[in-house]
Amino acid sequence: MGRWLRMGRRRLPWGVQACLACLACLAGLAPAAGSAAAVRVVDDLGTDVVLERPAGRIVCLYGGLTEIVCALGLDGALVGCTRGETYPPSVRAKPRVGTHLRPNLELILGLAPDLVLQGGGRAEAAVTVARLRARGIPAAVFNPADFEGLFSTIRRIGVLTGRPAAARRLVADMERRLQAVRALVPRGAPRPKVFFEVNETSLIAAGARSIVDAVIEQAGGRNVVRVPKRLVRCDLEFLLAAAPDV
Repeated sequence: MGRWLRMGRRRLPWGVQACLACLACLAGLAPAAGSAAAVRVVDDLGTDVVLERPAGRIVCLYGGLTEIVCALGLDGALVGCTRGETYPPSVRAKPRVGTHLRPNLELILGLAPDLVLQGGGRAEAAVTVARLRARGIPAAVFNPADFEGLFSTIRRIGVLTGRPAAARRLVADMERRLQAVRALVPRGAPRPKVFFEVNETSLIAAGARSIVDAVIEQAGGRNVVRVPKRLVRCDLEFLLAAAPDV
């Protein structure tokens, strides 16, 4: 899956595009004054993540988390991210620390972060997190599978970075946009069948436990991949039998 706030590189119907747009990062959020007090959240692995003070040097190992950090006005606190990230434009000059599943531990340590954020969709992602924690580097893992999970992720990152008010504003605006999208979907209208291709070379698609599935649903579509996983490897026979409209 691509990004939580800005997903998909293919041209989709107006409804899906509108729903994707509602996930776009909001520019111009005024940073709230940081607090020197300790902050604490529980991440999606159930780990109690405690910082002595809000994070000021952040490394993101997943693009969706990078976008959340920047949407909270923390571009300056982002000291590293993974290869291939280009959004928002402010991240293009940031140091690169490898890929989401294969980040370079030494490069991360060299940036002296006080918080590392990782996406937790696959088991490989947890390996680096464990190694970082063993070195005394706080790391939090987030893996939202629906909008409530996404909003919770934003709020918790807001706590860890001393931007709880900015996080609340971002969530409130996204909820408002979601409501506007729902209002655009005609009641009782046929739901177009959607196949969301994540990797075209190996025909990997978004499954029923991905946030893409939630986006499609809210936009008035129906994900044809009903396997209860985040990512599903498909074959041409399945695709032909599913006969997606999009």
